[in-house]
Amino acid sequence: MMGGIAYLCKAPNSKYKWMNFLRLDFKNAYSPIPTVNDICKTLSARSSEAVRKLENNLSGMSVKVKIKPLRGIVSDFKWKVEYVYKGKNICGFYADNESFMLCIYFNHFQNISEFVNLLYEEDHDLYLWFKEQFPERLCKCPNNRRVTFGDESRRICGLSNRAEIVNPDDCDVDKALYVLRKYRNIGSRR
Repeated sequence: MMGGIAYLCKAPNSKYKWMNFLRLDFKNAYSPIPTVNDICKTLSARSSEAVRKLENNLSGMSVKVKIKPLRGIVSDFKWKVEYVYKGKNICGFYADNESFMLCIYFNHFQNISEFVNLLYEEDHDLYLWFKEQFPERLCKCPNNRRVTFGDESRRICGLSNRAEIVNPDDCDVDKALYVLRKYRNIGSRR
């Protein structure tokens, strides 16, 4: 109870100040926030190695890490980790001890089409791999967007605008990190 009273005293002075006490999650208010290293300890060796490669690739950048535990009813994964650079998600992963998905965020569906055109001209093999990392979404929601991959058009979720590399092997991780570096360099020139 003393912890709750201390939390209440620190609450900002507003008309909802007393509501903060009622909404306080006593169990988690003072629990430590897990780090990426803590999450890696729960992953398979291959998945934790992919995370280490990703973090090494992002070293030197001032990225913020957002860690969110997921519930089983919301997702098939236990953890969602996103890396934010200059206020925008650039990459992240969803993970648990059985599965892993690496994501590269493009933040707008038109950015995907522009980047695809560049890859198509420069490296056709990488373009073919990259194209397969966007699952087609055939839902009728208003956020469904059409993206052009060379001469093919595909519908993707306009809310996520991301490449999803599911259970990547070492080669897939290397290709994903190359794409991330390339896209980041292009994005910084805009």
